[in-house]
Amino acid sequence: MLIPKDYILSNEIAKIANIHVANFSMLMNEIEDKGISDTMVKYGACTFVNKNSSNIPMNIFKHIHKNKGKFTDLEDYILLTYFKNQFEVPQNGINDLLKLGIITEVKTVEGKKFIKLRQDITDSLKNKVITNINEKDFNEFKNEVEGFKLSKNNFLIWY
Repeated sequence: MLIPKDYILSNEIAKIANIHVANFSMLMNEIEDKGISDTMVKYGACTFVNKNSSNIPMNIFKHIHKNKGKFTDLEDYILLTYFKNQFEVPQNGINDLLKLGIITEVKTVEGKKFIKLRQDITDSLKNKVITNINEKDFNEFKNEVEGFKLSKNNFLIWY
């Protein structure tokens, strides 16, 4: 869910390399067919490329390394639409999380919105199972999990 270190939004690479972003979807399918998992990840409608992977085609690798420093650092950000869809958070829930300081930043990159959660939450999410549950279940497990309220009857938890 959190964008890993060293991963770049494929839309940014496509723009700099002057190639169509659909090429990354085809590349991801090809890489997945080979069983390679450290090169690309997909969250919702966005694909991210590991800039240090040896499995990136040379033409893309050259554009990435020729343009170091020009890509947006999205480490520990979450794609907003992925967050909303995956955890069933309505827009007013996002606004509430912003007001509460749980979401600390909203950033737009190539037309895609990303959010950053408060640093203590981000740190505790790493390498954890993340899911959402209803209030009844949250009350049953609240002493065993970390989490916060997303909306009226919806809690984000991790363990």
